[in-house]
Amino acid sequence: MGTRRPPPPPPLTPCSMPVLFHCNSKTCNKSFSNECRHGQLECGLENDHPKFDLPSNSNFPHFKNIRGESSFFISVPPGAPQIEGYHDGDIVQVGDKLNLACISRGGNPAARLIWFRNDEQVDVTYSTGGREATNTHTFTVGPKDNKAVYKCEASNVVTNQPLTASVRLNVLFAPTKVTISGPKEVRKGESITLFCKTGSSNPPVEVSWVVDGRPMMSTQAVTEDIAGGWVTSSNVTVSVSRQVNLL
Repeated sequence: MGTRRPPPPPPLTPCSMPVLFHCNSKTCNKSFSNECRHGQLECGLENDHPKFDLPSNSNFPHFKNIRGESSFFISVPPGAPQIEGYHDGDIVQVGDKLNLACISRGGNPAARLIWFRNDEQVDVTYSTGGREATNTHTFTVGPKDNKAVYKCEASNVVTNQPLTASVRLNVLFAPTKVTISGPKEVRKGESITLFCKTGSSNPPVEVSWVVDGRPMMSTQAVTEDIAGGWVTSSNVTVSVSRQVNLL
């Protein structure tokens, strides 16, 4: 009579799924929580076949109760990433140093963390310790970071799709330039219109006109800059006289 083989080792599987051990006509089920990592499982099979009897002088007294034991390693998805250092609604200024920390807890193996800026990869330097993975992206805030989306992705060998967390930055900055345009020559008594346009800023700025020390009424409009921020445009109409100095 041949020796019965022990059950095969279990496949790698997330802890939330049952691991099946096939023992001939018997199946042993075991469910795991997300806290499990590794250990041993035992699967038993009793001989309940009515026509299968051992002789009284058998040297295998425990043949009717066969047990197999196997070690296992469980792969677990990581926890959802969390971002520290900035929250939606916070305000930063150009020139500020920002430390965005992405943290994922749990998972076996630990999560791989990647930072993206507007869907472009910017930082893959994550570290692991204990049951936690961290990737801290440090940078100096610039005008183009206004409304930029910083996203962190967490994944390991069992995640079908990366887990994500993101923030959208709100950056304050002043315009870097102001330009005035209009006719270069004008005759006395004529009316001319001058135009003023600012560089991008957040929030938008207000433009005031002063001619020979006197405030002037003007019109202005604010448009959104494609690169982030706002552009203010304004114009004023004045009549040229001896008292008006157009420079």
